[in-house]
Amino acid sequence: MNGSPYARRILRQLLEAIRPAPDEPLDWHLADPYLLRHAIQHAADAEQVDELLADLEFLVYADPATLQPETQGAQNPQARLCAAIWRATVAHRHARPSVRRQLLAMDAARFGQEGLAERLAWPVGRPPELSWVPSWATGSQVSTALLATLSGHEGWVSAVAVGEVDGRPVAVSGGDDRTVRVWDLATGQPLHTLSGHEGRVNAVAVGEVDGRPVAVSGGDDGTVRAWDLATNQPLGEPLSGHEGWVNAVAVGEVDGRPVAVSGGEDGTVRAWDLATGRPLGEPLSGNEDLVNAVAVGDLDGRAVAVSGGSDRTVRVWDLATGQPLHTLSGHEGRVNAMAPFSYRQAFKKDALSGLEDRVNAVAVGEVDGRPVAVSGGGDRTVRVWDLATGNDIATIAFPYLVLSIAAATDNRLVVGFDWEVAVLRRWLTSRPSWPAGDGTEPPDAYPRRPP
Repeated sequence: MNGSPYARRILRQLLEAIRPAPDEPLDWHLADPYLLRHAIQHAADAEQVDELLADLEFLVYADPATLQPETQGAQNPQARLCAAIWRATVAHRHARPSVRRQLLAMDAARFGQEGLAERLAWPVGRPPELSWVPSWATGSQVSTALLATLSGHEGWVSAVAVGEVDGRPVAVSGGDDRTVRVWDLATGQPLHTLSGHEGRVNAVAVGEVDGRPVAVSGGDDGTVRAWDLATNQPLGEPLSGHEGWVNAVAVGEVDGRPVAVSGGEDGTVRAWDLATGRPLGEPLSGNEDLVNAVAVGDLDGRAVAVSGGSDRTVRVWDLATGQPLHTLSGHEGRVNAMAPFSYRQAFKKDALSGLEDRVNAVAVGEVDGRPVAVSGGGDRTVRVWDLATGNDIATIAFPYLVLSIAAATDNRLVVGFDWEVAVLRRWLTSRPSWPAGDGTEPPDAYPRRPP
């Protein structure tokens, strides 16, 4: 029966049942369980596997159990590419279609197929399905987006931050070799090595004190240290008080005073006046385990710190009073990273459950004028939280653990996950760029995102 007219006719009749109109694409979310499970097998009988494998919406909705073996039978280049993208991440095999769509879009970007990622985010003839779409992503640590590799540390690099010195963009890094290093981002050349820590440097941040650029670092020696990046000298004495490793640092202001905020192995969050080198109030207690991440931001005119710890919580503190404001939950695995950003349109809301693993990194920003925290974690998601209400705003699925996040003001989000890095952008009101990887053009009836 393979390839017979009878098999092709059966397949055609099955597929036409989910075609809304003669000239419209198949609408796979209308398919019944039988079709989702057996369409690929009927296609194999009809020798038309390639046609289904090249249909991205089919890959989103099809039953993975029957699809998996047939992906090996792809023949034409486009079908082989789509099959490879589908096979790239095991995580989506047991996911619901909305999560599988996010993961397939990310894997398309990892294959250098940003057009396919856009088609997954915004299917032809339908409204957009995703709030975020990958602009690009590395694949197996290989990417044309790589600009430079900064070498010099004699061991693992544990932390990075960016800033400016005399108008030059710089990166500041800390590592296992007990050093803090400063790099010229324009040339990729090392500028300075700052030594003083007596153990691994776990965290770095960049800010200003009296108009001077400073770096703040924290390490296994239990100290927080400030460095004048203009002179490359320590800014005062080390800040001591943590009883164990310092895992995270951030910089900000409280009532116009430059402050550093640190979190450590002792489960406390501490604030320091960088101008005087003294503690700012009492330690902020409440975490029931290691504090792995801290950030500083503003909430209704109040300076706040956001902390994340191994007790699987994200906590918000009023830095002026030292009082806790919120405890945020929702990740189903540990949160490893958070970052600030701003955008104009609201996210789709997604239901969340309690955290089941530790929080490793946090930062704050604004969404639509609202202060937010953005987190990434061991449950393979990036989530956005409203700091005023403690409510979640959005969830973005990733194929692997999310380890770090950074953000730009142009609605782009940079996410490090496992060995990979991806850049995502917010959908606005324009249609995605075309052609979409396979050279196809959208129909004239292609919808625009509603304002």
